[in-house]
Amino acid sequence: MREERLENFHLAAYVVPVLALLLWAPYMGWYAYNLYPAPQSTGSVTNVQVTGLATIV
Repeated sequence: MREERLENFHLAAYVVPVLALLLWAPYMGWYAYNLYPAPQSTGSVTNVQVTGLATIV
């Protein structure tokens, strides 16, 4: 019984952070996208992505 519980804990230790990241990343990306609107030029998507990454980091 104890070994099984420990196994489940290790599984949760991997699943929970991944799940949290999947839920949190789109929200932060949308926030950064709205905070810094894309300049009207070619390659605007790349600029937004770089700005979003810099904001998160």
